[in-house]
Amino acid sequence: MSFLFTNLILSLFFNPLYSMEFDEFDNFKSNLPVCSQIETPKNYYHKCFGKKLLSEIFPDNRDGYYIGEWLFDRPHGIGKMHRIDEYRTTIGTFRNGYNHGAMSRKFKSAKHGECTGQNNMSFGVGHGKIKGECEFNSRYEGNLFYGDFSGYAKIIEDGISIEGMYFGGKVTGTFEVTSDKTCDQSGQFYEAQPHGQHIYSNCPKTGNNIGSTKGFYYFGSMINGEVYNHDGSLRSKGIYLGGELFNGYLYTAEKNYRYLNGEVND
Repeated sequence: MSFLFTNLILSLFFNPLYSMEFDEFDNFKSNLPVCSQIETPKNYYHKCFGKKLLSEIFPDNRDGYYIGEWLFDRPHGIGKMHRIDEYRTTIGTFRNGYNHGAMSRKFKSAKHGECTGQNNMSFGVGHGKIKGECEFNSRYEGNLFYGDFSGYAKIIEDGISIEGMYFGGKVTGTFEVTSDKTCDQSGQFYEAQPHGQHIYSNCPKTGNNIGSTKGFYYFGSMINGEVYNHDGSLRSKGIYLGGELFNGYLYTAEKNYRYLNGEVND
C-alpha cells in the first residue's frame, strides 16, 4: 500500500482562520491609518492598512494583490492575499511577508475542484492544526509539524481513506486504511510500512486469489500469520520468509501440504 499521495495532499492544501471566515474579512477594520494618507516616500507602506499588487512586494512577479496591515513595506498583521496566477485567496495573519499564525484559504484545483481549508503557519510553513475539503470528494484534517504530518491525521483522496498516526510525515503507529482500489488495512505501521500486528482485508481478486491476510509484519513483510481465500477459507498459515511460506501449512481443495524450512514435507 503506497502513501505517496499524502505528499500530494500537503502540496495542494498547504497554507490554508479557525477564528475568521472569508466573508468576515470585508467587515474587518484595522486600528492603523489608511496607507495612502501617510505613505512617505510614495508607495512605501509602514504601520498602515492598504492594498498593493504582489508584483510590487515580491521579486518573482506574482500576479495578484495583498490588502491588510503593513510593516516596512511587507505584509505584517492581519490581511488578505489573492493570487490570480494560482487561483487562491489566503486570509489570516502575516509576519514579515510570510503567512504566520492562523490562516483560511480558498483555491481551485483541476483535479479536486474548488477547495477550502484552514491551518496554522509558522513563517510560511504549515505548523499546527490543518483541516479542509474539496469539491470532488477530497478531505483532510490533522496536525502538521513544520510541514510534515505529525500526530493524528485523516485523509480521503481518490477513493482511499487513511486515518491514524503520523511521525515526520510518515505513517507510524496505529492506522486504518480503506480503499475501493486495493486492500483495506488496519494495524501497526512504521514509516508507512506494516510493522507489528496487521490485517489486509477486502482485497481485489488477484492471480493467487488471496482475499485477506492476518498476522505479524516486520518492515512490510508478514513473518507469522494466516492467509485467506476470497471465500473466507484458510489458504495457508505459519511462518513466512520473503513473502513465501517457510514453516507451516498450505490448504488446497485436493490436498493439505506441510512446509518445513521452505520445502514441502509430506
